[in-house]
Parts: sequence; C-alpha cells; structure tokens
Amino acid sequence: AEPIGSLRLPNQTTMDLRLSKAWNLGAGKKFEAQMNVFNVFNDNSVTARTVQSGANYLRPTAIQAARILDFNFAYSF
Repeated sequence: AEPIGSLRLPNQTTMDLRLSKAWNLGAGKKFEAQMNVFNVFNDNSVTARTVQSGANYLRPTAIQAARILDFNFAYSF
C-alpha cells in the first residue's frame, strides 16, 4: 500500500485571455465588445482517475475542458 497522497495527477496549465474595447457614445451611453478565450493552449490534462483496484485502476475519468471562445456585447444607457 502507498501512503495517502502519493498518487498525484499531472500539473494543469490553464491560460485565459480577454480582449475588450469600449466606446463612449455620449449622453452617458456606452457600447462595449469583449472576446474571451478560455484554455488558450487547449491543454487536456487528466483531472480525475479511478483509484479503485481492478481493470480500470488509474484510468482517466475526466480531462480539462477544451478551448472555449466567447463573444460578449454590452450597451449601457
């Protein structure tokens, strides 16, 4: 038997990026556009695995979410 905590998952490297631009339209009105990129490098590290003994021992059960691109627009008045 191994000591508790001796089985570790690989390190996760995640980088998120946001680009944003706002335009003042006068009279207290504003328009803003944003683009968000989550998991820029599309890292797919294992985040969970089976630790029960048997045929599936240490088999990955979950990986890091894929790259996501998100667009947002806001109008304030």
